[in-house]
Amino acid sequence: PVWNYKRPAQPTSVVWSLRGASTPKMSQDGSKLFAGFSDGSFVALSPSNGEVVWEKSIAQKSELFKDLDLGPVLSKDGKSIYAGQVDGDLVSFDVNSGNVIWQSNLRVAFPPYLDESRHQLWVSSTKGQMLKVAAGTGNVLTSLDFAKKGLLTRVTPLNEKYMVATWTKGSWSLHDRASGKLVWEASSALNSLAPVATDSDRIAILSTRNKLHLFSVLDKASDKTSDKKINFKIVEEK
Repeated sequence: PVWNYKRPAQPTSVVWSLRGASTPKMSQDGSKLFAGFSDGSFVALSPSNGEVVWEKSIAQKSELFKDLDLGPVLSKDGKSIYAGQVDGDLVSFDVNSGNVIWQSNLRVAFPPYLDESRHQLWVSSTKGQMLKVAAGTGNVLTSLDFAKKGLLTRVTPLNEKYMVATWTKGSWSLHDRASGKLVWEASSALNSLAPVATDSDRIAILSTRNKLHLFSVLDKASDKTSDKKINFKIVEEK
């Protein structure tokens, strides 16, 4: 490799970590590479040589985890970057200075989804909530309780009207993209951690049995949501 970066060794009292480190994210101008780590640190590195540009640490909120590795997600204008702390805060950092723009204790469970057109974040809470958060302030705009579904693992836009949510108990649901209101849901043995593929009116989701399910979501004639599956092929993954 051209370079590598390693965090300092942690005290033996630090035991629990779910991810170890986040997926790195590049700034829009290519001058910084961002990553969060299990010791509660968020770091901006130089892509050319791996040197630290800035580093910030966030105090632990969870009894078990320090991880600040949910995300990161870059804002539409590229000026701020969001990172989630496992069972703790969602934090917005200034990409140039590393200063904290805002910090909200949302009990984050999975990486947030940024709806760029509405300047809002959809956040999964360890309390089983689906939270709509103002991207500029961190204020919670809407709190929806879906604890019976487990935890929200992923939000994927379908089109301008709707988005798809997947849950740890194996179901997926269709929501109004602006309000988060539940439109329709399906209970299946789905792999809630697998990526969801969409193309404006179809959803492809992988099951826990390695079968790909294709759903038709919209009735194009009436433009109304439908719970009727189209005739689809189930493709076994090799």
